[in-house]
Amino acid sequence: MAGRTPPDFHQHRPWAGPLEGARRAAFERFHRPRRWSSWLLDTVRSREEPATPEYLDAIADMVLPDQDGLPVRLRDLWREGPAVIVWLRQFGCPFCRAYAVELNRERRRFAEAGARLVLIGQGTPADAARFRRKMNIELEVLVDADRVTYLWAGTKLATLDELIGPIVVARGLLAMARNRVVIGHNTADEAQLGGSVVVLPDGTIPFTHISRDASDMARPAEIRRVLAAHSNRGPRRADPGEEPAHSAEGLA
Repeated sequence: MAGRTPPDFHQHRPWAGPLEGARRAAFERFHRPRRWSSWLLDTVRSREEPATPEYLDAIADMVLPDQDGLPVRLRDLWREGPAVIVWLRQFGCPFCRAYAVELNRERRRFAEAGARLVLIGQGTPADAARFRRKMNIELEVLVDADRVTYLWAGTKLATLDELIGPIVVARGLLAMARNRVVIGHNTADEAQLGGSVVVLPDGTIPFTHISRDASDMARPAEIRRVLAAHSNRGPRRADPGEEPAHSAEGLA
């Protein structure tokens, strides 16, 4: 949004601290805003402004489980090539389901661009495995139940109109029809929104798209153009003393 921020917007800053206390910071961020009751989907009362993710080192050494429960250190996602990281609202979201199916269709194009395409969702490895199976996708899905990476990415919590406003609902019906998906059961924060980033091997972030409402997703073609524009950016050198891939350690 250009110009002066309207008074009904709540601004927040992406978390950029060390790993210690990350869960607490995420809990405070996502539970502090005033919410409507559950029959209004626990949406927030004041509209938020998405933040821009920065300070990649804040999450680089985080370890998240994948759909099989195996630990994946985030730094390893972009170690050898660019990574496309997509945060889903939650596994039952019709937009997320449609978007996952769309990205799965495009996965070979992302692979040809040398990119590792990864989804991150709220929940457990079992939730992620069930999501992959029901959506019939082959994409890697990590889970972040504490939403520390959601905090780093600067994702929003939605107001009611950003979740089920007339335009959003219409877009949802169209997305479900195009990708032949249906709404799933939600077991996570209904108001959580998502986003996407591209991370290059040298740790730079040339592309960020943080959702402004439930229907706001980065177009795959736009992401591929960014990858093509940075195709000559090689992997960064390993830091002295850096541990090998797939560390089994998680958050403290």
